[in-house]
Amino acid sequence: MEFDPDSLVFNARYDLFQLLVNHFNVIACLYPRLFAVSVARISSQRPNKKKVKIFTLQSEALTYFEQQPEPLVVVICQRLEDGSGLDLLKQLKAHARSPQCLLLLLNDHAAIVEEAQQYGADAIFLESSLGNGEINLAVECLLQGRTYIDSRLEAIADYRKSQKDELTQREVAILRLVAEGKTNSEIGQELHLASSTVREYVQTIMRKLNARDRTSAAIAGLREGYLT
Repeated sequence: MEFDPDSLVFNARYDLFQLLVNHFNVIACLYPRLFAVSVARISSQRPNKKKVKIFTLQSEALTYFEQQPEPLVVVICQRLEDGSGLDLLKQLKAHARSPQCLLLLLNDHAAIVEEAQQYGADAIFLESSLGNGEINLAVECLLQGRTYIDSRLEAIADYRKSQKDELTQREVAILRLVAEGKTNSEIGQELHLASSTVREYVQTIMRKLNARDRTSAAIAGLREGYLT
């Protein structure tokens, strides 16, 4: 895949990074390689308020992330040199220090948007939307700890919400114990379940509630009426 560093697409992508590094330390896992190399070269020539590190391989990005103690934002392209950006998103959001992640999509396929939301993406953008100024709203949401989705993808997100799975009675029981701050092991002992089984239940609950962690799952449970 060829990539022209002088193209409008490149300029829109680069503007995104310049905006982000005004507020966040950034890890980026990008595709194609020419784009990543071009952004890295230009970034090294200009003073940035925050640190930015750019990769083309998700394995390298994940290894670097695990070595960083400070909060940061990870920008992920849907297609990566060694696989799918969704795989990297899933691994990062499952990490104990789950970072804020901004995913750049090539298309608006419903299944991809839904999967990105299930994995906990904090911001989802179509690459073709980057030049319209909407990214400023997304960055504002990230600063406030809120999620953001490209306005062109909202209809897909709204449809997913209308079709969401309800929690089962067992899942509600586990969610109540999660809200009490109990660990998987403690929940397993109380409900006579293996800790690994509880972990799978918790992951399913978080997916159904579109929650990024146990705390947000408990909050969503209250909001949805599962916890009273």
